[in-house]
Amino acid sequence: YTYGAYSFQRPSDDQSAFFTYSSVRSNVTLESIKIFKDIFQKYGKEFSVKDLKTTRNLIKKSNSRKYETIGQLIGLLKRIVMYQLPRNVIDIEQKILNNITLDEIKKTYAKYLNEAEMTYVIVGDAKTQMPLLEKEGLKPFLVSKR
Repeated sequence: YTYGAYSFQRPSDDQSAFFTYSSVRSNVTLESIKIFKDIFQKYGKEFSVKDLKTTRNLIKKSNSRKYETIGQLIGLLKRIVMYQLPRNVIDIEQKILNNITLDEIKKTYAKYLNEAEMTYVIVGDAKTQMPLLEKEGLKPFLVSKR
């Protein structure tokens, strides 16, 4: 259905939204939403030791390229100053990554990612897709009609 699915969370001083997005063909909008909903409802519960190992590995690989440029290093220094972090923040974060348990991951997911509280923003053909969404019990509202 999709050309890729992605997620991220922006760093923030206070609260930060969790974003997930995908591009799909308009004729599978509802099916794609159902997949996202299913993933969010099950993900924390089904997250396994294997998933934790994979996630650790991906983060470690990503982190190895995180501070290669002057701009990236300046960003790190800015973060250290802004949040009054210790100078060895990278080592501390690495230690957390290495030591976090599956139970801690599941508790964090349950606390912060509640699918029932999520807002879905759908951009597409309202004429053909809104009736399908409404029929499924979703409550879409039209932001703009062009």
